[in-house]
Amino acid sequence: MRGEHVTNPPSGLAAAPGTCSSAEPAEPADAMDADEVARRRATIERVKGALMFAYRLTPQQAFDLLVWRSQESNVKLYALAAAIEARISDVDLPSEARSSFDRIVHGAHEDVQRR
Repeated sequence: MRGEHVTNPPSGLAAAPGTCSSAEPAEPADAMDADEVARRRATIERVKGALMFAYRLTPQQAFDLLVWRSQESNVKLYALAAAIEARISDVDLPSEARSSFDRIVHGAHEDVQRR
């Protein structure tokens, strides 16, 4: 999917009317040091995880969603992921969701110990 132009949003998401543009070419990896490349990839992976959780997507679907929004908004993939990540802290989970996560975090070790 990398480098391909996505003209339709990933399944289940609607495109904004009248939008379709290519994302800017990615900055060459050799222009960045290895630490910066790793930092950018980690940001994209964290955002993919959040999208996977929020929309119940596969890793590929989450990446496709990021690529699609990057191309539609003409914003580089990493810049878009960083902007999304910065806004994630504004999302407020309902108390029921937090309680469910509490149970998962506090009980996950039991699943590991049973194996």
